[in-house]
Amino acid sequence: MKIKEGTFVEALILSVNDSAKSKKYLKDKRLTQSEKKILQCWIDLRGGKYNKIIKTLDDINGDLSEAIEGHYYLISGLVHISLSNYLKANNFLEKTRYFESKMGGNLFSYLIYYNLFINSANCHDLNKMKDCLNLIVPYCHTQHQKNMKLMMEAVYLLKQDLIPAARVKLDELKENKEDLLSTQRHNYYFYEFLYFSKVEKWNQCRLIINELKKIRQYRITPNYIYMKTLLDYLSENKPIYAYANKYKGAPNLFLEIETLKYLESGDFDSAQASWQSLQNMS
Repeated sequence: MKIKEGTFVEALILSVNDSAKSKKYLKDKRLTQSEKKILQCWIDLRGGKYNKIIKTLDDINGDLSEAIEGHYYLISGLVHISLSNYLKANNFLEKTRYFESKMGGNLFSYLIYYNLFINSANCHDLNKMKDCLNLIVPYCHTQHQKNMKLMMEAVYLLKQDLIPAARVKLDELKENKEDLLSTQRHNYYFYEFLYFSKVEKWNQCRLIINELKKIRQYRITPNYIYMKTLLDYLSENKPIYAYANKYKGAPNLFLEIETLKYLESGDFDSAQASWQSLQNMS
């Protein structure tokens, strides 16, 4: 690997793990303009600056190396997952796989298959979820990656209503709960909620809701609103309110709640339309 390429990979890895420190490479003369644009996109991903990223990617041109091309597709996939454009995301992430060996090692291979899994889960594609679970195994080295693989397994099992098996995976995560990163802990609580809602243990669901209330600003997130709405309806038969503006970035959750709302009111045509919109996202 050439020195310049090594510097580029070093900067990329740092941008994923510590975006603030990676900014120094934006002035590094060893990096090309295209490499700096890719690095800037990784930094902007941490800040959710999706429109800026799309513009930056559009400005990348010329004879691109395989590493840059791979990161171009990976970043594009991540942006479109965040924007709930799941079909576009899948196309970009699949293209990334052709450049996997050129992108900088295990971390980026892990990110490819983790995000393909998440996108497949959003699309309810169980076969692809299973493939990603198998493909990610060689790249799960850190505790963070091992925790995320356990979550992936739990999600896959919950999607199939394999409840006892999902409980085993969630219990493994529970043993390491204090070591989970903040974003991991949010996801862990969300999947625990899904588990307890499936076994109709409403008191446990409410305990999770109360735990999540303690997290600053979490009460305005789509995940929290979805959980609270579902719990109030299933446990107390409260009316369902579904407002699209409360589910920005998570239209799949909105459509699930909207479908349930229409079913409850007996408006089966509208329920079918909402359900079809949800299916069309995949």
